Amino acid sequence: MGQLPIHFVSSKAFHDLNFGVFNMNPENTGIPGLQQDFYDKTEKFVHSHYLRRLELEFQKEVDQMVQFFRDKRVGIEQGMVQKGKAIHDAKQFIGERLPKEVAKAREFFEGQIADLKDNFEQKIESLLNDIVNNYRQQACLKLHDWALSIKYNSMSAIARGKGCHTIKGNQIRLIDINGTLADFCLIALNSAWIDYRNDIKKLSFDDLRIQFIPNLESILAQAKGIDDPKKISLIENTYGQAVYEVRNELEIQSEKYLTETEEFDAIRPALIKSIRKFLMPTYENIKSESGTGCTIRMHRYLKYGVLDSIQKIRSIVRNQVRHNWQGLTNSVEERLEEFFDLRENNISEQSERLSESAHTPPNKQVKLLDHFKEMENLAEELVPKRS
Repeated sequence: MGQLPIHFVSSKAFHDLNFGVFNMNPENTGIPGLQQDFYDKTEKFVHSHYLRRLELEFQKEVDQMVQFFRDKRVGIEQGMVQKGKAIHDAKQFIGERLPKEVAKAREFFEGQIADLKDNFEQKIESLLNDIVNNYRQQACLKLHDWALSIKYNSMSAIARGKGCHTIKGNQIRLIDINGTLADFCLIALNSAWIDYRNDIKKLSFDDLRIQFIPNLESILAQAKGIDDPKKISLIENTYGQAVYEVRNELEIQSEKYLTETEEFDAIRPALIKSIRKFLMPTYENIKSESGTGCTIRMHRYLKYGVLDSIQKIRSIVRNQVRHNWQGLTNSVEERLEEFFDLRENNISEQSERLSESAHTPPNKQVKLLDHFKEMENLAEELVPKRS
């Protein structure tokens, strides 16, 4: 009979039953064929529905996988954008303020040193005038004391010793003409010299440590804030490292200054050498009388050699003091110039480092970005595109 509609089969079966011609063979009724068709279509429907569900579930899993890798990639890209913004903010805030702070500090301390030098020049002239006024009286008293206590042999020994001789007897006593004359000059200078010497070191290094470094740290603290860990880390690893090195560099420059100025710290040793060199003709005159037994002429040479040279000795003192002062100031100016030059160069290097970091992400980030992009593409290819 082939495949017939169910109502036709039913009516035919009813007709056959009514007329008693019903075929007892079920195969001839068409029902098995309908049944098989029903089974086939049902199986096809169930199969297609289940397959569709599987496809949908698979699509869902793949989409989640794609989204996972996409989120990772986008997260890295957003992090790079945030880092770029943090770099821009840091350069805009710190890159402008730090150089200004360095320039301001350089100008301030150079001005302070210039003022200190001018003040010293004015005061030193007044002190040297005091030396001239008091020097003759002090020298006369000392020369009288030497005339009473130094005999012929002792005077000859002083001449041979170029102004220095030890008297042995009941009481060992050192006769140091050069040192004594230098001490007369230093009486008026000593406390002032110590003050100025300490002032220039304090102004140059101690005040820098107290004022300059905290100002730099304050600028960094304002730039870092408290809300963005990446920004804080970025600033600490660049400008923060530069500010940290300021303390070390300041210690280095301070040590260089102390090493370079060691010979300029004390005036007395250099002044003794200068006075001895100046009085050498006097000592030669005294030594020329050796063997004659004329102590009077020896004393006269010493007296007039010293007293007639007060203005010359004053000039020696002034030149020596200025020489030592110039040694101190030249060194501190050189140390400060090197210190501030290094700071400016270092800040510039950190700015360039930030710019490079903004345009060139780390290799690790680039590799991760490429990896997640590749995994995202591979995941998308797992499901064929439907037209």
